Amino acid sequence: FKKFADSASIYDSKLSRIDNCLSMLALIQRRWLFLHPILIRGFIERDLFHTIDSGYQKTMRTIELFPKLFDVCDEKIHLNLEKFLTNIIDGINSCQRAIFDFLEKKRSIMPRFYFL
Repeated sequence: FKKFADSASIYDSKLSRIDNCLSMLALIQRRWLFLHPILIRGFIERDLFHTIDSGYQKTMRTIELFPKLFDVCDEKIHLNLEKFLTNIIDGINSCQRAIFDFLEKKRSIMPRFYFL
C-alpha cells in the first residue's frame, strides 16, 4: 500500500472535492428549478436572481463542455468552483428569504394568502 499511498491520497482528495461540488450543484439545481419560474417574472430580488441565473447557466455550460467526472474538480477548467457554488447557494437563500418575507407581508394584509 505504501507504493500507492501518494496517488491514493490524491484520488481521495479529488473524489472528496467532486462529491462536494456535485452535492452543491444538486442543491442549486433543486432550488433553482423551484425559484426560476417565480423570480424570472417577478419583482422580488430580480437583479440578484438574474446574476445567479447567468452564473449558474455559465457553469453548467462549462460542465457540459468538459463532461468527464474529474474535470469537475480541475482548477484549470473551473477556477474557484466551490467558492462560486457557495456564493450561488447564498444568493439563492437570499432570494428565497425575500419570497417568504414578501408572502408574509401579504399574509398579514390578507389572511387567505396563508394557503399559499
